[in-house]
Amino acid sequence: AAAMSGLPAVTFTATATPAPPASLSAASALAGEAAVGTTVGAAPTVQVRDAHGNAVAGVAVTFAAAGGGSVAGAAQVTNAQGVAAVSGWTLGTTPGLNTLTATVQGLAPVSFTWNARAGQPASAAAASSIALDGGAGSAVTTLPAVRVTDSFGNAVAGAAVQFALTGGGGTITGASAATDANGVATLGSWTLPTQAGVVTLSAMAPPIAQPVVFTATVSPGSPASLTVNGSNGQTAVAGSAVALAPSVLVRDQHG
Repeated sequence: AAAMSGLPAVTFTATATPAPPASLSAASALAGEAAVGTTVGAAPTVQVRDAHGNAVAGVAVTFAAAGGGSVAGAAQVTNAQGVAAVSGWTLGTTPGLNTLTATVQGLAPVSFTWNARAGQPASAAAASSIALDGGAGSAVTTLPAVRVTDSFGNAVAGAAVQFALTGGGGTITGASAATDANGVATLGSWTLPTQAGVVTLSAMAPPIAQPVVFTATVSPGSPASLTVNGSNGQTAVAGSAVALAPSVLVRDQHG
C-alpha cells in the first residue's frame, strides 16, 4: 500500500504462484505385498513440489508397471495439492517383485515395489505315483505326495494337507503336513495292512473340495508256512492212483 497526506491510499496486490516443479516424492507406501493377479489396495500416489516445498498443480505424471503387472490410468495430472495417483495397479500372475515407476519430465522418478506372492490354494494333484504296491505288513517305498497350486498354477507354500486312510486298513504317520517351497506335501510313512488286497489313502488340502486318492495293492509276503490242504490219509491199492490229488497250502507270516 502507498499513502500520502490528504490523498486516498493506493493498494497493490500480487498473487504468489508455485515455482516450476523441483521434486517428485512418494505420497503413499513405497513397498508392500499382495497375492498374484490382485490389485494393490492403496493406489500408489506421488506429490510434486517446487524448490520451496510448495505443491505444484497441473503437472503431467506418467506411471509404468514392470514385472508382469498392469496399470490403469497411467497418465495423470497433479491436483491442487500437487498429488497424482494411479487408477489401479494389478500385480502379475507369477510370484516375484513388481515395480511401478512414476515419472515427471526433468525430475528423478519414484518407484514403488510390491512382492507378488502365490494366491490361495485352488488345485491339488499327485506329486508321486497314485498306484503303489508292497508286501503285506510292509512300508511303501514311494511315499504319497501332493502339490498344491493357486488359480494361476503357482506353487503354494505352507498350505495344510491332511492325509487319511479311506479303505483297507494299515497305518500312517505324519498325516498332517504343510507344503514346502515347491508346493509339495509328503506323507510321513504308510505301512500296509497284513491282509492282501487293495487299500486307499486320500489327501485333502482345504479349501479344495476334491481329494487326491492313492491306491496300494497289497501282495502276500514271503512263504512262511506249508500245511496240508486236503486229501490226506487216503487208501488205495498198491500201484494205483489215490482218488484225490494231495494238495498243500502255502501262507506268508500273516497267514
